[in-house]
Amino acid sequence: MGGGTIQLLFLLLHIILKISFAITIFNILKTIRRHDKTTNPNIAWLILVPFIDSLWNFYIVNKISKSISQVYIDLGKEQPEFKPTFGFGIIMSICIFLFTLLIIIPKVAPVAIFQSLLSLVGLLFWILYWIKVSKYNKKLKRLLSQ
Repeated sequence: MGGGTIQLLFLLLHIILKISFAITIFNILKTIRRHDKTTNPNIAWLILVPFIDSLWNFYIVNKISKSISQVYIDLGKEQPEFKPTFGFGIIMSICIFLFTLLIIIPKVAPVAIFQSLLSLVGLLFWILYWIKVSKYNKKLKRLLSQ
């Protein structure tokens, strides 16, 4: 397999993962009742737009956290945590934004090392955020079906 084939496979994997992540975001926003939503579920698809997604993350992380909190408040239930999903989401957002910003800076050793570190930390917190949002989607479905 040549270098071009490997790059193509990584690009394809990246696209599949981003679509799957957008579906997760869309699904939790669909689960949340209309009067508890702080944004439209269709906004989830902006994750697929390169470069816009690095700013979009800040917006959607905040909106999902507020929407989940609102469900618990409206149902008179205690929230499992302060600002649900927000911690992992904001760290993910910061890492992705800084990584994207550093793309325009010439690759000198310190920048390249910092960018690599940001990509690893960002990937870790993206996965943790994704898992957290998925778990809250299941919790909310159970809570709202009672």
